[in-house]
Amino acid sequence: MVDPKIGIEILLDGPFPALWDSYSMRETMRFLRKRGKNLTKRDLSRLSKAILAGPPRKSYRKLSNQEWKKLRDHAIRLRLFKLKESGVIFPKSAQKELDRIQQELPWEPRGDQSEEFPFFTSTGWRNGTAAGEMEDFTNMSLKEFRKWAREQRELSWDCAGGWTPFCEAEPDKALQLLKALTEKGEWFSAPWYDALSRFRKRKKKLPKRHKQETALLLLGMPTVTLAELGVTSAWWFELVRPDLRKNMRLRLWAKIWESSLVKKWEGDYDFDATLNHAGGVLASILMDELAQQHPAATAGENPGIPKSLQTFFKMIGDGDNPSAKLARIRLSGNLLYLFRIDRAWTKNALLQRMDPANPAEFEAALWESYLWSPRIHGDLLEYLKPMFFHILEKLDLISERVRAHALQHFIVIAVPPDRGVSTREAQEVLHDMPTQRLAEAAWMLKDMLSSAGDKASVLWRKTIGPWYTNAWPKHEQAKSEAVSRNLAWMAVEARNAFPDAVAAIENSLQPEEWGDTLHELEASGLYKRFPDAAWRLIDHVVGHDTVTAGSSLLEILDEISQAAPAIAEDDHFKRLRARAQ
Repeated sequence: MVDPKIGIEILLDGPFPALWDSYSMRETMRFLRKRGKNLTKRDLSRLSKAILAGPPRKSYRKLSNQEWKKLRDHAIRLRLFKLKESGVIFPKSAQKELDRIQQELPWEPRGDQSEEFPFFTSTGWRNGTAAGEMEDFTNMSLKEFRKWAREQRELSWDCAGGWTPFCEAEPDKALQLLKALTEKGEWFSAPWYDALSRFRKRKKKLPKRHKQETALLLLGMPTVTLAELGVTSAWWFELVRPDLRKNMRLRLWAKIWESSLVKKWEGDYDFDATLNHAGGVLASILMDELAQQHPAATAGENPGIPKSLQTFFKMIGDGDNPSAKLARIRLSGNLLYLFRIDRAWTKNALLQRMDPANPAEFEAALWESYLWSPRIHGDLLEYLKPMFFHILEKLDLISERVRAHALQHFIVIAVPPDRGVSTREAQEVLHDMPTQRLAEAAWMLKDMLSSAGDKASVLWRKTIGPWYTNAWPKHEQAKSEAVSRNLAWMAVEARNAFPDAVAAIENSLQPEEWGDTLHELEASGLYKRFPDAAWRLIDHVVGHDTVTAGSSLLEILDEISQAAPAIAEDDHFKRLRARAQ
């Protein structure tokens, strides 16, 4: 893939910027989808502004103003959708514009990336009701509907003639038209795609009868046609599942799963992809089925996967296809629950693939899904701990988006030691950890104290302080400005235990470039109550080259000297005060 810095220049600069060029549309969409998350904040801002400006009007002079607005809005939306697929966080202006467009002209991608190919021409644009006349679907004969439906085959999105709003306004009549064609053995994917999209949007208003009839028709749909609908059928199924009979649900699950294996998957294997592929959505549906039979799972229970669902779980656990891989990613978010329902299946299907010691089977995205909201107890920890420690040693093996989550999870299960990770084990994990990660771990300890409020001093003295003293690495390779700063802020959050915390971290402190800790210390007021500890902290973090402009260093030093006059005789104190003046 193109380097993000080079790619952004190709998209936005030069005599022929690629952002709106139909000849390079596929490459542009792939870049936004795969590399958007790697853009710098500045480049993301530039790109967002360029997208929101829309394509040049002069390229579409033959379109009416109404047609142009629809085309422009969809072009903007499509590029924002692709950026969003990359996992990037939008500027507020971009999200606001995307929400507006979606409200005015609802649309969802098919899930097969077909929208990444050009579908405009210089002489017109077919979209919903934007081009051509509105069709009278209510009074349309079957012959006329067949002719119209056949013409929709090549459309990438939104059938012509007002079919989409008709499906929303008259879902029963729309379904009957589609049913009449199926009785003749004719299945046209484009009208079905739009119909399911609209039925899904207004699911609360549709009667159970309509949902069951739609499900029956999908069960009779040719697998190839169902595959052309992409993830749309799975999205619809997920929403209407509670209104379908169990037997119908299981048959439909198997049918959509079969169709998901037809088309080649060109997307990534990460958690976001599970939201836009039938394999991931079907895994979520399967969890709903399992939870309906086992609402809760306790340690040691291990009832096993119900017989009615065993075939489906086996396909997911044994499969080497994209649907199975994406389904496993989705299921990993429920690791503890699945472990307690069926330990053998979970170990073979998920835990075995989460072990980096087995590179041939290792699936890094399982960790991404699990670490978004990890849950662990002693029974699972016994199996997960060795491989989790391995991950902590090599965090670059997993998605950057959850590396901080991994560290946070480690701190949660390591502090205090009685949660399953001994102080010795924590010490071994932290000993060779890069300073960037140690700084993040220190920040999490700070957050723990901050969340404790008035009980922060008790938490430090009874839990965090003893753990830090015994587990935190003290060697030179474990020191950096970032580590020092976060430890200093942690000490400030210890409140009444501030002197104890400073004493514990003193040997890990280093001079700061900008003197950020001074602001934290000033805001806390602790220098007034604990002048000795405050001076020891300042003595370490404020060096000769530390920028102190904008801080209240002089006022802090004066308060300290008044409370503890002996400190004012220290040579460094004198030099620092003179400099502050």
